[in-house]
Amino acid sequence: QPTVVPHSVGQHSRAGVTTFLLTYPRFIHPQMMTHRMCARNAQSSRAVPVRRMIDQVRDDPVIPISFLANQRGMVGGDEVADPDRARREWVRAARSAASSAEELSSIGLHKQHCNRVLEPFLTITSVFTFQDVWLEHFFGLRMGDDAQPEIQTLANAMLQALASSPPSV
Repeated sequence: QPTVVPHSVGQHSRAGVTTFLLTYPRFIHPQMMTHRMCARNAQSSRAVPVRRMIDQVRDDPVIPISFLANQRGMVGGDEVADPDRARREWVRAARSAASSAEELSSIGLHKQHCNRVLEPFLTITSVFTFQDVWLEHFFGLRMGDDAQPEIQTLANAMLQALASSPPSV
């Protein structure tokens, strides 16, 4: 669930600025980073102990919201015929990645390498600060029908968090 860090509206300009503390699937992080008109910072895989990352993948791997059929373009088609099978295979891949990261760690490889194997199955925590005009642009883009389901879900949750957080002047 996104958290709105107390946001403000300028006393004279009425221009708003909103900061969010977000945790989301790491596999949508590149899409979040395309928004250059905001200040942002994110957790680094190089800073988190391998054991903690392995435990997260084993205990609570990130699983796509839906498994969409392959088709041309950037937007998946309808859900695949056997989404349960796709989910099982995704979880199997997560377990395999956890085992591989554990093995790499056991031979002395640094976390900057071990944790990379785990990234598709992890969340990332980030801070994003938007001016109102850019936040409107973000919502327009990321809540659209052609947005990836996970980023649509994040954008909707951000909008709900914003609605329940009145700005201060």
